[in-house]
Amino acid sequence: MVGRHAGTAIQAGDGNDTLRGLEGSDSLYGGNGNDFLTAGQGNDLLAGGLGADTLQGDLGADTMVGGAGNDLYVVNSAADQIVEYAGGGLDSVQSAASLTLAANVENLVLAGGANLNGTGNASNNLLTGNGGNNILSGLAGNDTLQGGPGADRLIGGTGADFMSGGFGNDVYSVDNAGDRVLELVGRGIDTVLSSVNLALSANVERLTLTGFADLRGIGNALGNLLTGNSGANVLAGMDGNDTLTGGIGVDTLAGGAGADRLLGGRGADRLAGGAGADTFVFAALSDSTAAAVGRDIISDFNRTQGDRIDLGALDAVAGLPGNQAFSYIGGAGFTGQSGQLRAQLAAGGTLILADVNGDRVADFSILLDDSLALGANAFIL
Repeated sequence: MVGRHAGTAIQAGDGNDTLRGLEGSDSLYGGNGNDFLTAGQGNDLLAGGLGADTLQGDLGADTMVGGAGNDLYVVNSAADQIVEYAGGGLDSVQSAASLTLAANVENLVLAGGANLNGTGNASNNLLTGNGGNNILSGLAGNDTLQGGPGADRLIGGTGADFMSGGFGNDVYSVDNAGDRVLELVGRGIDTVLSSVNLALSANVERLTLTGFADLRGIGNALGNLLTGNSGANVLAGMDGNDTLTGGIGVDTLAGGAGADRLLGGRGADRLAGGAGADTFVFAALSDSTAAAVGRDIISDFNRTQGDRIDLGALDAVAGLPGNQAFSYIGGAGFTGQSGQLRAQLAAGGTLILADVNGDRVADFSILLDDSLALGANAFIL
């Protein structure tokens, strides 16, 4: 049935009916049956009634009320409104505009190729992206978020959520120990932002811990980039050539197998490269202080397997422009020349000391927990 005049009201009876509005603000009532209601160009009211109905908005600001049954809403305008009552079935929205699900609607599929956002509600939602770069937010409930070929952001929200990004460089936000992330091989460089302890699932490359809690972050078989937060973190790279970066807390970094890069950051960190030619990187004098309270410990430094200490980012001579390199003087004492780096045996291992201002007092130190004879080739100066 098609409305013949602007502002038409059409009431269908039993059976599977097709109702179509025209210009003006029409009112279409489906009645019983599995009905198909299509709005016209005005601000229309579509009421499905009983049955599994399809309600399709058009150019105006349409209001769609599904009623009982598993209904499908087709949204073409951000001004469309959906009304669904509790217990009214398992309902879905197909939207060509960014959309937040109305209460009591369970599923959302974004349509087309535009960069759209989809947001859930308090129910257990299924949110599915389109061909663009989507932001999918589950909010409350145990949600399932499925990205598409774009670079998507998937935010589970409260609840134990399941997130799968698809192709593209996707970012996942995890805030529940029950959250799960699924990535398949060859589907981009993906990142998890986690406020809880987390071990990366297969095929996910990067993990950043968020917030202030003392958290653990564990890698996988890939070359991972693991980044801590401001708490006392444990970062473990496992297999692969990993880069582990601590924050301002007292962190423990373990590279595992592979040629790893470990950056403890501020705090008295404990660093273990594991098997492989590992690099221990220090970017500031404050990363490992002369005083023991802020000194980093490297627990498995091994020149035979190619381990090195990278001091290249440190300016060895205070007061001079540019970034000056250190001069390694072995076991000799400081002579009063700025930029000297030395090693000495000490209780607990080998102490690496640096003097950047020429006062013969160390301004920076690292403890290796073994007694080692080191040459200049142990360092990137």
